[in-house]
Amino acid sequence: MTSTMRCIAATALALAVWPVAASSTMCMFHAPDGAPVPDLEFLGYGELGGILIAGEDGPRSLASGTYALLALDPQARRIRLVYTNPGDPTLPPSFRLEGEGPRAQLVVAGDTYEGEFACGQW
Repeated sequence: MTSTMRCIAATALALAVWPVAASSTMCMFHAPDGAPVPDLEFLGYGELGGILIAGEDGPRSLASGTYALLALDPQARRIRLVYTNPGDPTLPPSFRLEGEGPRAQLVVAGDTYEGEFACGQW
């Protein structure tokens, strides 16, 4: 086998075993321990396509009519979101999430929890 063929074969093998990491995650909010709202994952490419909440049985989508996204700028890591629980005890309580940069404040029933807000790191 010529060196060119060996190089092509090695490159093809490397590409075949290299993990493919394509993600639609725009941003993540990591809730602090003890917060009544779990981690949130904001999905989409360029514009919001949905919000997932972490759960015991895996992630679950928030219904689009239950939240109002007032601002989301992944480049500036800015978020303003209001969520209203539709009366479903399996979903998190109503909350407000606001932040810019690496920190965001989660407000639930008048209590404030500070968590991490990150965008574009996947």
